[in-house]
Amino acid sequence: MLGVAQVACKPTGTPAASGGIVLEHVSTSESDIVFVLINGSDRTIRVRGGRTLTLAVRPWPGDTGVDCTSDSPFHMEEEPIGFAYGNPGSVEVAPGERVRLKIATELPHRHVGGHCRLKLILQDGTVVGPTEFQP
Repeated sequence: MLGVAQVACKPTGTPAASGGIVLEHVSTSESDIVFVLINGSDRTIRVRGGRTLTLAVRPWPGDTGVDCTSDSPFHMEEEPIGFAYGNPGSVEVAPGERVRLKIATELPHRHVGGHCRLKLILQDGTVVGPTEFQP
């Protein structure tokens, strides 16, 4: 079995984003989850990834992690933060701005009625979440 770990480091000179950066669950489909990222901090944050045709942000696969549990019978699955390479580009989110995130995953659809969590790593290494949601 081969495992890959990703370590995120903050560049020196860039302070971590202060509180108020929030993820809110919007919807779950068979292949995606949709969240709104709200930047309540006092500085611009950046999400690695690009825009979809509907102008949602599709985060870089290396910057999201999802885990879910089902109650009956108890079952847990995890899609850990993945490995990605290349230049993903980035989307700026100004203070007070909201952007829609569309994250490719089938995991929550397999746990309808259970509980899931999403975490997002911003470009500067700040971790947002984990945010719990019910698919």
